[in-house]
Amino acid sequence: DVFLQSTLNNFMGVNEHGRSPGKGNQKIVIGPWRHALSASTRLGQLDFGPQSILDLTALELRWFDHWLKGVDNGVDADKPVKLFAMGINRWREFDEWPPAEISFTLFYLSEGSSGSADSLNDGVLTAAKPDQHGEVFDEYDSDPENPVRSFGGGHLGDDNGPQDQRDRENRVLTYTTAVLEQPLDVTGPVKAVLHASSTAIDTDWIVRITDVWPDGTSMLICDGILRARFKDSFEVPISLVPDMPMEFEVGLWATSHVFQVGHRMRVAIASSGFPRWDRNWQTGRNNAYETSGVVAHNRIFRDAVRASHVVLPVL
Repeated sequence: DVFLQSTLNNFMGVNEHGRSPGKGNQKIVIGPWRHALSASTRLGQLDFGPQSILDLTALELRWFDHWLKGVDNGVDADKPVKLFAMGINRWREFDEWPPAEISFTLFYLSEGSSGSADSLNDGVLTAAKPDQHGEVFDEYDSDPENPVRSFGGGHLGDDNGPQDQRDRENRVLTYTTAVLEQPLDVTGPVKAVLHASSTAIDTDWIVRITDVWPDGTSMLICDGILRARFKDSFEVPISLVPDMPMEFEVGLWATSHVFQVGHRMRVAIASSGFPRWDRNWQTGRNNAYETSGVVAHNRIFRDAVRASHVVLPVL
């Protein structure tokens, strides 16, 4: 839900700065649930099975019995991090967050056609860094009067969670891997590094990762947004220089998902996702007071010098 990243930040912060630091004194449990946990195993368009449901009351009572009543029930010996891994639909435990076992791996936006997406470009996602010289880019227009509609993701609405994105992909850029020959286990914080430019002095960069099933379903796994003028800080916004390429880091929060053999991984890029995120009128002023905006012509670069990519925590 919408509080995932702040919960992870709290866990890491208390671990680092708490009065009783040490593994086991703080624990975190993350399951495939909406904000108000129910007995349903379904979220969005997926059913995670009966194993996804935990008796959280029993879990909490066991915790407080140990720390408040001194009951020797083994809570202090449990591993601090308990995560539900989507894709394989089972619980896993780790000694820390992010897991020490991960390796941050780069996947680059690349040339060619994946033959798998009805999108603006149907590009390729690969572990090989681009070697093309000169300016190589994909481009699109961002019109605040006609934003791309959001569907699914980590929010509190009725359509949250994993949802098929195919109906939205004809208006966005996509980059898709070849069919996977071995499982790809992504567990930890995810981010995108975009080299991009805009004709406007402000725009949004929205990146999402989906699991593409053999039947073409493009199921949302995680996503994130960066309002360009806040690339360095919220306190001191900086207007873009029109048409000047810059580097932008877009946080996609975190996930634990195993892409199975026969599936593909896809990265989609847009500059709107309404109504989940308010539309950016792209004027560089406070959007709450704007009633009209400008159309931005945006470019995503993918050449040897400006190699846009995603950074995945591969387990």
